[in-house]
Amino acid sequence: MRALFYKDLCVLQKMLRVYALFVVLYTGLMVWMEDSSFMALVILILFSMLPVTALTGEQNTNWGRFGQTMPVHRRTMVTEKYLLGLVGLVLS
Repeated sequence: MRALFYKDLCVLQKMLRVYALFVVLYTGLMVWMEDSSFMALVILILFSMLPVTALTGEQNTNWGRFGQTMPVHRRTMVTEKYLLGLVGLVLS
């Protein structure tokens, strides 16, 4: 399970830079608009999109076929995606 998390973090590394840029941009908008609930909603949406972004990266690299040859059950791979989403929501 730890190796799957590490794989997803490697896949998300480039997207996390874009997410950081969005957070900086929306923080500026929050200060300008004087509304902190807007920033909370944006961060919640960005972090809840992490599993979908990881799945898109896996689809682009055809990791699904390679993952089937590994000694990891499909249930474990799916559980890891749900946990990634829950961790993202908790962090947000």
